[in-house]
Amino acid sequence: MSRIEDVTVGDTDGAGSGPYEHIYVGTGGDVVLMTRDGSKESPQRTTTFKNVPSGMVLWDVDAQWVMDTGTTASDIVGWK
Repeated sequence: MSRIEDVTVGDTDGAGSGPYEHIYVGTGGDVVLMTRDGSKESPQRTTTFKNVPSGMVLWDVDAQWVMDTGTTASDIVGWK
């Protein structure tokens, strides 16, 4: 069974409480994700979703956490 929770954004591993399979964006903007195979040592593993509209679900993103730097969207909810 999936668990849904508010996402805390941060720029370091452990800043949020991921990993997340899916991300809901309440208030639109850019969403920067650190993929699950990324780490602090290899920050090139980030993925940016530009101009995500309000109310959009990003399916199957497999994100370790949502980065604070570069993320302009808010009211983000994640499925585990």
